[in-house]
Amino acid sequence: MKLIDPSSSSGATSTPSPATMKIVSPATTCWLASAAASTTKPLTSTTAILSVGSDQHYQLRPFDLDQDTHALQDICKDVYGGRDYLPQTAIKYARDPHACFLALAPLAFDNETRVERDPTRQGPIVAVANAQQHVLPNIAWLEAVRTCPTQRGKGLARILTQQLMDISRSQFDCHNVYTCTVDSNVAMKKIFAKVGMTHLGNIHQVKFDRLMELPGWASGNNKNDEDADVRPQPLLQALQLESRVTSHAKQMEWVPVTSMEELHAVLHQIRTEGGMGYLPALYKVLSTPKTVEAIQVGLVWKLRTTDTPRSAVIAFSRDDQIQSLESKWVCSIAATTCVAVESALWHACGADPDGDAEDSIFSSLATATQKDPSSCEECISLPATFTISVDGAVPVHRESSSKLCQGIPFVDAQDACVLYGTTN
Repeated sequence: MKLIDPSSSSGATSTPSPATMKIVSPATTCWLASAAASTTKPLTSTTAILSVGSDQHYQLRPFDLDQDTHALQDICKDVYGGRDYLPQTAIKYARDPHACFLALAPLAFDNETRVERDPTRQGPIVAVANAQQHVLPNIAWLEAVRTCPTQRGKGLARILTQQLMDISRSQFDCHNVYTCTVDSNVAMKKIFAKVGMTHLGNIHQVKFDRLMELPGWASGNNKNDEDADVRPQPLLQALQLESRVTSHAKQMEWVPVTSMEELHAVLHQIRTEGGMGYLPALYKVLSTPKTVEAIQVGLVWKLRTTDTPRSAVIAFSRDDQIQSLESKWVCSIAATTCVAVESALWHACGADPDGDAEDSIFSSLATATQKDPSSCEECISLPATFTISVDGAVPVHRESSSKLCQGIPFVDAQDACVLYGTTN
């Protein structure tokens, strides 16, 4: 592995319902912000009464931390095997001026007068969803769509999805909305199709259950007693995959990416080669703000194309939604070939015994966390413990895949992360 200095030479399971939905009465105005704007701006209403069918009525409103937290915990209790990130991140969504975190609550409603019979009789929320605005230029990100198990099949997830898409376009000037789900979630994919989204690509994720089994990798609440004082090994060493890295991958050279313009050029080339053209992240694409931050602290590299006919980019970022692993670092790999993934991991894990420690990601990540790698053992191990997200264009599940890719515990193809979005 070599680094070159640039001066010397990237849980909703509700099924769509034929029942009609109509906005009956708009209500209050809330303040939200566009990530592309330097100041917060007032927007039109995000609170309304929705009629689903002839006798079911819901209030669409911003999520209320004081009022809705307990109900949200009930909604999420069985999601991801009881390890749903949403109850912990709800406070961030609710307070983020760049997000629109909405909830649906059932109402006691008078069909004749078209008003609430008693506002105090609003029931606990039964569905939520969030839209993060301008995650990418003029693109909003739909996430955290959740429906109470007893309320599924009524079209509530579709209603929330459509409402957030409309708000993103009309109030945030986001021309398109992206989101993702797992390939086996047929119900959610049907919802995406109904609201005009199409399949844009796949993202390979690693099985967290398998990473949690690696000594020292699990977070404090998930550690085994015998792992309490174990220092985690780098990813390739922990999985015992170092010997599978080819000599070609080891010799590839990586150049730091120093600007968004430079990154966009490489990602465009990756798209022409069959990739998504985005930096994959943990069940999403890496946002522009996080990408800019990573570039500023030296955590984005591109593969030198003289070594290979295909382009590739790696980037490191932190994801606070990670609850089960000790480290919250994610290595994003935008590429279309297995050899690029091999080289990326060889580079990122600092696996070259003859390499210069100062020319590795260890030093760069220590800088990003404002720690001195020469005096802090904790931060030296920090870069080793990361999950990876890989562009779905890399053929990791084929029999012809490289031996290293075959050894990485990627999520099975039927549960692959699938990216959907509008393309207006």
